[in-house]
Amino acid sequence: MKRNCRQGLLIVSLVLIASISSCYPDRKWVTPAILEATVTDEQSGALATDSVKVSPSVAATPTAFNPDTSWQTVLPGLEWRQMTFIADNNLVELATVVRIDPSRYQINVEYDPEHPATVHQWAERNSAVLTVNGGFFAPDFTSTGLVISDGTPYGSSYLGFGGMFAISASGMPTLQRLESQPYDPADDLTEAVQSFPMLFSIKGAPVTEGFSDDISRRSVVGLDNQGRVLFINFSHGALDLAALSLYLVQSDLQLVSALNLDGGSSSGLVLAHENVRIDLPSLVAIPAVITVSLRQ
Repeated sequence: MKRNCRQGLLIVSLVLIASISSCYPDRKWVTPAILEATVTDEQSGALATDSVKVSPSVAATPTAFNPDTSWQTVLPGLEWRQMTFIADNNLVELATVVRIDPSRYQINVEYDPEHPATVHQWAERNSAVLTVNGGFFAPDFTSTGLVISDGTPYGSSYLGFGGMFAISASGMPTLQRLESQPYDPADDLTEAVQSFPMLFSIKGAPVTEGFSDDISRRSVVGLDNQGRVLFINFSHGALDLAALSLYLVQSDLQLVSALNLDGGSSSGLVLAHENVRIDLPSLVAIPAVITVSLRQ
């Protein structure tokens, strides 16, 4: 197809299926949903990566399906949910959310700039039930911000911007705004990832200014009003950062804070359990991931 044709918008009907491998026939599948939406050629590539089938256009309306799977329990204290919606730019987006009770699960950061790998490959290296991408990194695969893995710090902290998701020595998660609460080396942290930007204002309002209007795949880590950790993957690349912030604040996820992780081709999430597998792979190798495992 000619380049100028690829810039056009295609009106298609999307048969949206969870990204669960066909080699796991006994595992749970998300209820299929059909809707009419606007999809770019670039989005079609992302949809194919997430095992979403694009079919010829048929008559359908957004009210003809249930776009929300509701919370599905994998194990006590670990749930997943997928929500399909049409963004303000008329592009379809799929949000995959995994919610964790940190009192039941161990959260670690794995960092290896010498041996970067895709999120799928990272998941194959470990026995974690969940693997998600970390923060931003330089061309040599070193983190641009501070990383703490198993108590060992790597790199330097961001100063005056960004945020830090961390696990204390007691195993409890924190999410701090580095502008108002800078990293203190005296803090007793065992795991940490820094990234940017924070997606909620200090008062919990959406942040809609100061961002570029580039749309991309997105990864987010957040804390809700019950202290649970939410990892959220937006795999279809329909949102800019302002729209992402607004969506999270207006959602029913009950978030009180949220941090944008690395996105685009680095964004990935793998949920692996005997009952369900969701594989939203990163498109490139990355040096750091966040993993979630049952407490020993």
